[in-house]
Amino acid sequence: MFQFLFKYPSAAFRKGQFVLLGKWPGWLLVAAIVAAAMGLGLLIRWKLRNAAPEVRNWRAWVIWGTQSAFVALVLLLLWQPAILVAELSSQQNIIAVVMDDSRSMSIADSGGKTREAAAVAALEGGVLAGLRQRFQTRLYRLGRELTPADGPQEITPVEPATRIGENLKRLATETSDLPVGAIVLLSDGGQNSAGGGSGISRDVL
Repeated sequence: MFQFLFKYPSAAFRKGQFVLLGKWPGWLLVAAIVAAAMGLGLLIRWKLRNAAPEVRNWRAWVIWGTQSAFVALVLLLLWQPAILVAELSSQQNIIAVVMDDSRSMSIADSGGKTREAAAVAALEGGVLAGLRQRFQTRLYRLGRELTPADGPQEITPVEPATRIGENLKRLATETSDLPVGAIVLLSDGGQNSAGGGSGISRDVL
């Protein structure tokens, strides 16, 4: 329901940035709200001089608070408040799919299926096709080096090591001028060689 009413899910708004689109500076809004509240306070105090004693109580302050809040809301709307949210643009952002091709991916798990086969099955089972329908997709092999691949079948678990951290940093550097929206990593995290990827162990599948 929230996404239907506001176009984006609530998580996008929680990560969004509050901005004022009006031409006037933000400090002027604060100054106007303070000035309006003080003006209303002085006006109510002046009118209470000749009011009955039973009127000079907390109700007058409630009226002042309500009026001040209403004026503040009107002033805020004049400054055109908005929330900036980030969203991946279809066929504009690039999704980098990085798949581990180290020897540890050839290990068969309890079900008898190798980790490499499970990763390829996940990609060919709809994940890669779904990404390509909405985004530009690039596939990479991850071992000692990071190399492009045309398809999952080109990836064979023969590399002796996986330099995850080092190669992901390299990928981020090489694509710094491209609209990369996300990096999808498929790895068992095993056999990390010394260097940038040492100490990284993360199961993705």
